[in-house]
Amino acid sequence: MSPIKETNFFSTDFNPNDFSEHHKKVLLKDLSKFVEGPMTDDIFSAFITDEKIYQKLFKNVTNEIAIGEVTPGYVYSKSAAVNIKKSIPDCKIVIVLRNPVKRAFSHYLMFRRMGVETLDFHTSLKNDIQSENKIWGNSKLYIEQGLYYEQVMRFIREFPANQLKIIVFEDFVKEPGRIIKDLFRFIGVDDMVNLDFAKKHNESEIPRVKLFGQLNRMKKLKSFFKKLLPENFKMMSKQILFTKKNLPKLETRDKELMISLFREDVNKLEKLLGRDLSFWLK
Repeated sequence: MSPIKETNFFSTDFNPNDFSEHHKKVLLKDLSKFVEGPMTDDIFSAFITDEKIYQKLFKNVTNEIAIGEVTPGYVYSKSAAVNIKKSIPDCKIVIVLRNPVKRAFSHYLMFRRMGVETLDFHTSLKNDIQSENKIWGNSKLYIEQGLYYEQVMRFIREFPANQLKIIVFEDFVKEPGRIIKDLFRFIGVDDMVNLDFAKKHNESEIPRVKLFGQLNRMKKLKSFFKKLLPENFKMMSKQILFTKKNLPKLETRDKELMISLFREDVNKLEKLLGRDLSFWLK
């Protein structure tokens, strides 16, 4: 996989000039030295526009059966599907769709963890709905990113069924082993592997103090301490700075509002995928 998880390379309709200051700091990086080195630094996301830089992310590829990258923004992008088809026509696309209500609230919790958001969810959601500046990289897009029908259609228009796999996240939660094996078969790699599904990854947490969230956004400082500190101390410091207790709860009024906004799109998506998704609206 790409050493940078989210490259955003094919999202050419996203304009860096429109990004918020936070997104500019997080995404707009000079990667020239990174791609010339061993590429072991901790870089979660970037906004790559140089094709040579993008290609060098895969310079260590030898005889792997499958290579790839993970950029959730491609689903929301209006240009990514077309661009991917032009550049890599035979590639395989995997899209994971989560309950749009839970996705929106999880997105909010991520912003809280990063120190980008300090408001309660009700206020943040209301502000985002009323915002006229609906731009990726400058708006929360709590509702817009959960309107999956047209987003999925863009990929269906470009790729044949044998190159496109759509996974419902809740299916993975219920049967992770079956879903992963099916995914491995889809991309053509060995599915006879034993994976540990007990460990939880990327759990929601919030800063104990606002300042900690701000420090979490300072990527260079964060990377410096990650390299400097021993692993056990890093785990301990994370427990000191962040907490999983007293996380914000999704209020009934916000859930009902979002369900009303997602209902029509979910019904259209059900017909498109040929499966029941009514549990997303409960």
